[in-house]
Amino acid sequence: MAGAPLVRFWRDYRQRHCYWPNALFHVVGVPLTIVAIYLAGCGRWFWAAAAMAVGYALQSFGHRLQGSEVGELALMRRILRRKKPAGPQ
Repeated sequence: MAGAPLVRFWRDYRQRHCYWPNALFHVVGVPLTIVAIYLAGCGRWFWAAAAMAVGYALQSFGHRLQGSEVGELALMRRILRRKKPAGPQ
């Protein structure tokens, strides 16, 4: 099914953001990180870095309040856990 990865993502996202303060910090933090990308494209590097840092800090704080893992860390952990195919021995 083509939409299965999206459905899994949404289910996982809702589970990791079910505590309302965490969701609230994400409502502010995620748009700030998007604005940071725009600011970087405009060459406003200081404000881009500030917006990115504050956006991620808010999201991390929300996850800390809920006691859940930050999404990027969970993704990196999942990638690193994948077993590499065994080569010729």
